[in-house]
Amino acid sequence: MDESVDQKITSITAGITKTEIVEEKCTKKLIY
Repeated sequence: MDESVDQKITSITAGITKTEIVEEKCTKKLIY
């Protein structure tokens, strides 16, 4: 696998994870 492709996948995965964490915090604030 090409390194640049691997890095792109890693950064995309990290971005999705960060977005999910932020959304989770916002949801918890709305619930409580």
